[in-house]
Amino acid sequence: MSEPGLYVHIPFCSAICPYCDFAVVTDTTANRRERYTKSLLRELETRQGPAVYDTLYFGGGTPSLLEPDGLGAILSAAQLTSGARVFLEANPEDVDDDAVAGWKELGVDTLALGIQSFQDKVLDLLGRRHSADASRRALEVAKAASFDTVSIDLIF
Repeated sequence: MSEPGLYVHIPFCSAICPYCDFAVVTDTTANRRERYTKSLLRELETRQGPAVYDTLYFGGGTPSLLEPDGLGAILSAAQLTSGARVFLEANPEDVDDDAVAGWKELGVDTLALGIQSFQDKVLDLLGRRHSADASRRALEVAKAASFDTVSIDLIF
């Protein structure tokens, strides 16, 4: 029997897309992110027991808007098994060489890119902040970083 997984919701977004029905906020100030991280760490302390997790999934919102220090603190506080899988959702506009290197250093092995479409007209309709070309570049940067898995979200 495998261990349970842990989903950590990071509610920050630079804008709210018209189709989004998730709990998100656009106040992405450093102070707000820091307060959220501290609250989440307190929650992990209170909720932790003998359970350990074999998977940690950072979803959102936009987890890639959280600083590596915040993600690292959460990773340290979660009781993960040896070899646990760590997933991170990211928007294409947050993906660059430095960001993926930082995520890899933290132990992220699966990167889920919120591409949604490779058509600029559809991206505009969806209220996305990136272009189809930016999506392709983000995918190439993620693949070059040698994550175990790179997935993409598409909306049809």
